[in-house]
Amino acid sequence: MPLQRQPAPSSMDDLEITAIVVAGLLDVTPDGLLMIDGSGCMVLVNSRIEDMFGYRRSDLVRRPVEILLPEALHAAHRAHRERYAADPRTRRMGSALSLRGRRRDGSEFPVDISLSPLRTGKGQWVIAAVRNDEPRQQSEQQRLEAAVVDEQDRIADGLIDTVVRGLFGTGLRLQGLLERSPEEMRAGIEESIESIDATIREVRAAVFGLRRDDRVP
Repeated sequence: MPLQRQPAPSSMDDLEITAIVVAGLLDVTPDGLLMIDGSGCMVLVNSRIEDMFGYRRSDLVRRPVEILLPEALHAAHRAHRERYAADPRTRRMGSALSLRGRRRDGSEFPVDISLSPLRTGKGQWVIAAVRNDEPRQQSEQQRLEAAVVDEQDRIADGLIDTVVRGLFGTGLRLQGLLERSPEEMRAGIEESIESIDATIREVRAAVFGLRRDDRVP
């Protein structure tokens, strides 16, 4: 009995397989991915977005993307979307701004977002890659704090050296006055007092400088 040829998969089957493959690829990416239509609604989200924002996928699809932003930013973001639609290009979103996302529980966190336009015969979409920027910012803050501490330690070591040198020099000068005449001793003491006063002024200026640096954000 001749073998019967298996029917070729329908175009719908091919589309379903393609959708499954694409969805699987999106879910293994380290960044959150959103696909947004021309009206600003999310038509696709990956699992990283669910983890990052605390929503289920079904809670986000067909919802405005502003649901993932602090409420105070909704109006401004809609205006940004309109401007981007007029001039779509691959770029970071708000590179000069501090961007924040809003989780389902209302908590906020810093995010880094990159935008890429996707144009097809059926319209234009935007792909947004979203990354939780909190770990990077915390690492940067720790680096800056460590740099400040290192600089303060360097200045403190310099102050100690200045004081020790000043006092040591003054002590030697005073010791050398023991065998001098009263007039020479008086002049030497006055010179030593001026030297100590200069050291105190130098230390005070450095300390005040440190205090001003502490006030700089």
